[in-house]
Amino acid sequence: VLTVEVRNGSGENGRATEVSSEISAMGRYEVAAADAASTAYKKTIVVALKDTDAAKTAANVLAEKVGGAVVASLPKGEKTSSADVVIVLGGQ
Repeated sequence: VLTVEVRNGSGENGRATEVSSEISAMGRYEVAAADAASTAYKKTIVVALKDTDAAKTAANVLAEKVGGAVVASLPKGEKTSSADVVIVLGGQ
């Protein structure tokens, strides 16, 4: 089971919890919700923190699900995570 951390960077209350529930319902991931370091994200990003095929594939699947873009690393100021994939929700 892959782990996913969903961070709210949109400033919209409850958004990380809502998206976490949607991802959890997929049945393939262990999901946690948290706040991002900033609430000024304009776009949603997805980062595979683990250098494995499974994490990279999950990042692509999840990016499509949440309407985000896969990027190579977490933005400056965001703390790292033990999760396989981190999603930072933006205010699309």
